[in-house]
Amino acid sequence: MHFFIDPSDLTGNTLRLSEALRHHWLDVLRLKTGDHLSIVVGKEKILHVRIMLLNSELMSFDVLKDEVLVGRQGPRLVLIQSYPKGDKMADILNACTQLGVSEVIPILSSRTVVRIPDAMKRKKESRLRRILMSAAEQSESPFLPMLHPIQSFNQFVEAFSLKKNEQALVPWEEERQLSLKQALTMKAVPQVYYFFIGPEGGLSSEEVFRLSQIGFQSVSLGKSILRVEIAAVTAVSQLQFFLS
Repeated sequence: MHFFIDPSDLTGNTLRLSEALRHHWLDVLRLKTGDHLSIVVGKEKILHVRIMLLNSELMSFDVLKDEVLVGRQGPRLVLIQSYPKGDKMADILNACTQLGVSEVIPILSSRTVVRIPDAMKRKKESRLRRILMSAAEQSESPFLPMLHPIQSFNQFVEAFSLKKNEQALVPWEEERQLSLKQALTMKAVPQVYYFFIGPEGGLSSEEVFRLSQIGFQSVSLGKSILRVEIAAVTAVSQLQFFLS
């Protein structure tokens, strides 16, 4: 198992424990002296260590292997996800992190039921980061997806700029002609893929039109209308299958 740490908490072979790590290591996993684990230090390296001392404040360890962290291979995948109801966002981020998503942009679109006041956004984003970290640790991926700030549809559209070596796709239930598979084979593999997934009820035709004006292509994921948490996983899974 491996865990992400803040490099500022590491001094030599001693790690100062955050509240989250303290609870997880001592209360949940009940780690003890002699146990082995791996810690991901920022974006630089992975330390495979043996615990020499562990208490409520710190862990000291012996380094068994110091591994340089090589960047993620292949194109980057950016998931632009309209905020769904309930706890579906957690399910989406959990699954898509395990499937290799590089970045996540949470969006409040016109049909988003959830309303998040500006004062609550940081709290929501903090929770989303914990979900991403937990999913990456569970799948033993050393790569933690980047979480962008929660933003409105208009904010995203105004800031977005598609480059030549990127492809932007928006699965839409009203698209009848172009499938995701067809869209993926229309051009050479780009450096970045963008997937824009709507909320319950989907994106409005006006939103899809505005996305098309900034370079997004609408695609079909099949004949069935998928639940929001299934749509994201289906799109990312189909892409990964295509790339493999």
